Amino acid sequence: MDGISRVSIVTDKTEVALGFVQKVTDILRGREGAVAVQVIDASSPIRSRPSSGRATR
Repeated sequence: MDGISRVSIVTDKTEVALGFVQKVTDILRGREGAVAVQVIDASSPIRSRPSSGRATR
C-alpha cells in the first residue's frame, strides 16, 4: 500500500457501532506515513429483494 495517502470507508452505522470500522482505521492510522481517513456511515445495509412468493424451477 505504498503511495496511498487518503482512504474513504463507506459503511453503515451498524458496522461502526460493532467496532469493525474502528479496527480498520486504527490499522490505517498506525501505518508508517500519514494516511487521511474519511468514514462515511450514512449508507443503509444492503437488503435482498423481496420474493414474489412463487417457486422457480
